Amino acid sequence: MTTTNFQPDNITISAPAEKRFRTVNTAYEEIINRDPGTAVSRHAIRTILKENKIPSLDLGHKVIFDLNDLERYLGMIC
Repeated sequence: MTTTNFQPDNITISAPAEKRFRTVNTAYEEIINRDPGTAVSRHAIRTILKENKIPSLDLGHKVIFDLNDLERYLGMIC
């Protein structure tokens, strides 16, 4: 029995975005570097994490999260 893989021409399969794990401070610095006039603050990022709006990992003395998730969340609410 022979099998073939069906791949229509009009479908593009892309790899998932690479994870960009950041702390609140490093994420904030990246946002400021891209948009010096941003209204996003460290406090706003901490609130988003505290309210579990995006997934995060608590490492005890710091919290890390995927910057892609934060950007998507901010894009959805703005």
